[in-house]
Amino acid sequence: MKRFLGALFVLMGMMLGCGEAADGDACAPNSTVECLCLDGVIGHQECNAQGTGFVDLCSCGEGEDGGEETDAEETGEEETGEEETGEEETGEEETGEEETGEEETGEEETGEEETGEEETGAEETGDEPPFCGDGECDASEDCAKCAADCGDCPAFCGDGTCDANEDCTLCSADCGDCPAFCGDGILDPGEACDNGSQNGTKPGDCKPDCSGFVEEAECGNGKVEVGEACDEPSAAVDVGDCKPDCSGFVEEKLITISAQAHAPDFGGVAQADAICGAGFKAMLTDGATRVATVSPNQGDGQKDWVLQTWTHYVNGNGELLWITDERALLGVSETNNTQSVDLLATIATDTSFKSAWTGVLNNWQSSSDCQNWTAGDIGNSGKMGIATSTSSYKNQGGSSSCTPARYLYCVEQ
Repeated sequence: MKRFLGALFVLMGMMLGCGEAADGDACAPNSTVECLCLDGVIGHQECNAQGTGFVDLCSCGEGEDGGEETDAEETGEEETGEEETGEEETGEEETGEEETGEEETGEEETGEEETGEEETGAEETGDEPPFCGDGECDASEDCAKCAADCGDCPAFCGDGTCDANEDCTLCSADCGDCPAFCGDGILDPGEACDNGSQNGTKPGDCKPDCSGFVEEAECGNGKVEVGEACDEPSAAVDVGDCKPDCSGFVEEKLITISAQAHAPDFGGVAQADAICGAGFKAMLTDGATRVATVSPNQGDGQKDWVLQTWTHYVNGNGELLWITDERALLGVSETNNTQSVDLLATIATDTSFKSAWTGVLNNWQSSSDCQNWTAGDIGNSGKMGIATSTSSYKNQGGSSSCTPARYLYCVEQ
């Protein structure tokens, strides 16, 4: 527009002469005079050499002298100046901020809108809020809120599920109340008693089936009660009869001597049993692990004793040696309970002299035992009996040194 208006004013100046000389058509040769431009501005004109006229139009402004086009008009500022090559054409409008600046390569095209937060920002780089199912157990999640991320919650009593490690006794909240049963310590309908773990078979105990209390067994009443093996006791105490105490049936057992004589340092009672062989035990005591009686001839306080009550004992020839009673001692009965009497036959079946280690006195109390049957020297002593005697079979009246080899009495179990 500015270029168009400038060209218009030049054309009009050429048509109108731009202005007049102050003194008319004549002018001083080669002089410069003032002239009036169309917009009222005072311009300048140059007089020719003859003084007959002007060589150019009225110069009304910068680059506008009203004459022929000059270099300024052809190549001047309007065409190649700031308007053509300046900011409008090659400047900011064409190659500046509008064309190659912010609009073309700037923030709008390659900036925040194209490569900034909207395209590669929060929505594409992980700032999205966590949610159940994103594969991470976040701070706001737990097994109860999001099992998909945090896994199943561990089982616990009260979670509403009766798990494998729970039952009615451990977690009734999940598994329900246990059904009533005998032995739970609760008197349920249909039970006469229930003492829980104290139910038993001894007299006075609540029976194992909770049907009532165990009564004191009465041997001989014809009923096999708790603690009884039979209930038809025989006064004859023959083999096969029910024992007088109803504890079992009368049996016959063998007492013999060991195959060889042994020094008493065989290593204790258990090793003596091993010498007698399977199914037999050695009839000797050590006062600690094996005891025949505490009180003389009473059979009280027995420990691991080898004789049994109400039993027929015979020797190797089948001859009856003795029938024991509730004391389980040879040569002792209710008629002679203060001292023992002779056996009915000898334990040894031949007539040659044979002695055996016993460790007891004549009343069956424990005595010297060669240091619990571990010593085999002359400095220690042990009790011994005569296997070929019916009276001195357990104690021949004195102690022997622990050096000789002697036999053992072996009792069938």
